[in-house]
Amino acid sequence: MKLSHRHRTTHASSGVALLAVLALGLCVLCGFQWFREAGLHDEIEDRNQQLRALNEEKNAAELLAKRFESEIDRLEADRVALQERVRTSSREASEAKAELAKLAFESESAFAQLDAFKEALENANASIQAQNEGIQKMNEEFKRLADDRNSAVEKYNELARQFDELGQRYNDTVDKYNTLARRGGR
Repeated sequence: MKLSHRHRTTHASSGVALLAVLALGLCVLCGFQWFREAGLHDEIEDRNQQLRALNEEKNAAELLAKRFESEIDRLEADRVALQERVRTSSREASEAKAELAKLAFESESAFAQLDAFKEALENANASIQAQNEGIQKMNEEFKRLADDRNSAVEKYNELARQFDELGQRYNDTVDKYNTLARRGGR
């Protein structure tokens, strides 16, 4: 009887040892999977933070684009107002020239009032000169505003280019995230 009991004990010990080895292997597998999952969770969190940062950059770029757009609208309104002032000044200059011609005609017909007409003529000339200087200043201001507008448009175009690059980076990040998500789901 001792022989069969010993055989059962040896058989039971090898079964327990096998069971212990399998349990240890299962623990190692669980630990490895836990370690791998922790790394993937960290990577997903990093991607989510990058995505949030990109969204914040996108929102900031959109706000800046709106601000540039309103500035362009303001500059356009200023340009229209300056053009109207130029037209008004031109009309006033034409009227002043007509007045000058009338005064010259009257001075020839009334030689006795020559001194009075000379004074009126000098005043009219000074007015025309002031108006011409005003027109010249308005032309310079109009050119400056046009340059400012062009500069704003260039800045807006640069911003749009940056926004496109940001969108492309965002799409690349989303594609990488989706690829990682598909790999993690397998």
